[in-house]
This record gives sequence, structure tokens and C-alpha cells, in this order.
Amino acid sequence: MKKNNLISSFPKYLLFICENVQEISALAPIAREIEKCSRGLIQTEFASEDAFYCQGVDDALLREGVKIVSLPYPTHLSKPFHLNSSFKKWKTLFSTNRKIAPVMQHYDGLVCGVDSGPAKMLIASAHKLGKPTFQIVISLYLGEEAERRALKDFLLSKSKYLLKAAAGKLFGADFLVLPNSLASSGCDRIFVMGKRIKEALMRKGIPEGKILNYGIPRFAPLFRLRGESKLSFLRGESFNILYITASCISHGKITQHHLQQNQLHQIVQYFSRDRTKRYKITVKIHPRERKEYYDWLKNYKDTVEVLDGKADLYKAILNSHLVITIFSTVSYEAVLLKRPVILAKFPPSNMLTYEPLDRDFQLAQSLEELVGFIENCNQNTNELVRIIEKEKSNIFEVINPRTPESASLIAKQICNETVKIAKDRNL
Repeated sequence: MKKNNLISSFPKYLLFICENVQEISALAPIAREIEKCSRGLIQTEFASEDAFYCQGVDDALLREGVKIVSLPYPTHLSKPFHLNSSFKKWKTLFSTNRKIAPVMQHYDGLVCGVDSGPAKMLIASAHKLGKPTFQIVISLYLGEEAERRALKDFLLSKSKYLLKAAAGKLFGADFLVLPNSLASSGCDRIFVMGKRIKEALMRKGIPEGKILNYGIPRFAPLFRLRGESKLSFLRGESFNILYITASCISHGKITQHHLQQNQLHQIVQYFSRDRTKRYKITVKIHPRERKEYYDWLKNYKDTVEVLDGKADLYKAILNSHLVITIFSTVSYEAVLLKRPVILAKFPPSNMLTYEPLDRDFQLAQSLEELVGFIENCNQNTNELVRIIEKEKSNIFEVINPRTPESASLIAKQICNETVKIAKDRNL
């Protein structure tokens, strides 16, 4: 009798919410696997956070061909949330929460990427209703201990959180009580890309049993492309340098943005003066960055090609001999595709440093040191191979080698837990 009651309560519906385009490449394969392994008993629908963050998710979801639902946002911001005034941000948060928190009454569970504003509203609502929540962490998080924030910065951050939490309790906005930190919103299960991300989250105090390391589907194409990633190096050809920008402004890091622009300007100026024209630089802009930040590169069109955020990242890596960045998940992706990576750390500043990442890659503390590495690699193929061999030693601690199976593994876990919770809570 119980079994019949359980079956009669299906299909179940899971809401997937995406803040940025990169999340779609992780969440969409999982959704398809959920519908497949549940034989249609669990259906999935996707919602966007474009009303807050203006990331082009709506169009990307249409291209992906998933089922889409429009959340009842009262306001659609004309620029990303963090660029608005404090008054407008607070007003938007409260009005949005009143509209979209009730949406979870119509779903049997939630799957999210980053726990940003609207996602937290839905997570808090799901918690209140006793419905399961699942988080897919696509970010490279290796720990905060290396940030070495000054005491005053820590106290300021803590004060802001306490103020938000108090406002949340006062006005019944439960999402404001959730910590403003990655994967700290209390989801029932948190799926990560590798062992070191799991360990870093555990150091934050998240229980080990909540964190599952199956890899993330977003990185599955890397394993298919590895066979095509032979490093061709022919004398007489140009030496192709790929510079990957970090998304600083979208995280409110204005100083780091200016430092990165300064660094790129130094690199481009140096190689634009090279009379042999041997070196070609491709600048791949982060999907969350605006292309106009790099309009000044038009002055160096003989040396530099600019690719916007929608360009194929892996194609850009495969077309390069060497990759330069500050700190990015792309560092590990490039090494998987057998391209050496140099982390540029100048102008000298601890703001361009992320120690857990720095330990895994070749560092250049000055333009002179960077140029030395590049010229050595240009003249000696063995140097390229040496750097790759050194950097690939820790790769599978960050990107799980089971990544090609990750969509299926995560989907089965979500299916099993959705059914179990439905049975236990009589949902």
C-alpha cells in the first residue's frame, strides 16, 4: 500500500536555478540524467537569475533546449546587482524575496549552482517547507586561509553579516540569515569537482557527509579533448600566448581589476615591440567581464586578438602554446589539455595571490621573469614539457578523474534522495 501511495505521488518536479552561463554546462547534463534514470518520474525545470545579474542565462537556456520557467521577479535590473546603489539593492532584495520565495511551494526540491541572492531565497524557502536542496559547486574553492584579511576587514565583514541577519529576522526574510559565503547556505548535498575542494569546504565547518566528490559535468569535455591536445611546435611558426582574464569586477574587486589591466598592458606593450613578430597574444575575456574593458587593445591589433566571453575556451587553449592567468580554474583545465600555465603575479601585490593555487603552477613575479619563461619555452620545447609535467602532478586532486561519469553519478544521488525524502516526509 505504501508503495502505491508513493508511486501515485509522482511525478516530482525539481527546480534548477542558474546565476551564470557556466553553471548551465554543469546543471543541464545532470537534469537530463535525472529524467532518464527516474524514467520520467522526476521532471526538471530551469530558471534564470538574469533579473539580478544580467549574465545572458535566459538566452543560453534557450540554446540548451531545457524546460524553462520564468520566476516572478518584480524588478529586472539594467545592470548587475552589485553595481547598483545600496538603497536599490536592499529594496530589490526584499521585493524579490516576497515574490519568488513562495515558488518553492510548487516544487519538490531545488538544485542550484552558486548560492547567490535569488538562489538563497529559494533555499531558505525549501528549508522551511522541508524540501531537499542540492548544490553543484562549479567554482574553484581551495580555502580562504590564504587571503590573510586584516582584522578590521574581518570585523567589517562580520558586522555586515550580523546586520543582514538581524534585518532578515526582523522582516521575515529568512535568506538574509544564511551566511554570505560559498556553499554555506545549508543545502542537503553539495557536489564538488575534486578532493581538494571538498577538504576546503570541510575546513569551513561543512560536515563531510554533506559533500560528495564525483566531479562536475562542466569539465567532462576536457577528458574527450585530451586526445586532441598534442602540443604542436614547429620552427618558423608564431608562438601563441593565451592570456585568460579573471572576473574581478563581478566580485566587487575593483583594485584587482586595475592591477590586472596594468599587468596585461605591460605584457602587450613588451611583445608589441618585438621586431621578429614571433609572438602572438590572444586575450580571452572572462564570461562575466565586459568586452569594453579591453577596447584599448585595439591599438595593438598586429599583436593581440581579443576573444569575448562566449568564445570557445578549450579551442583557444588548444590553439595556444602557453597560458597566462592570475588565478582561475582555467589553470587546471589548460594543464589537462597539456598546455603549460604561468601565473603572473605583478605588479607586486598580495591582491593577485591565491596561495593554494600558486603552489601548483609556475609563478612569474615580474614582467622580466615572465618574458624569460616565455622566451625559454619558445627556444626549447623541452621546457614546455618540463612545466607541463611539473604542473600536472596535482591535477586530479582538483578535477576528479571520474568527471566523465559525474552527470550520471550526481543524478542518481539526487533521484535517490528525492524519493527517500518524499517517502520519509510524505511529500
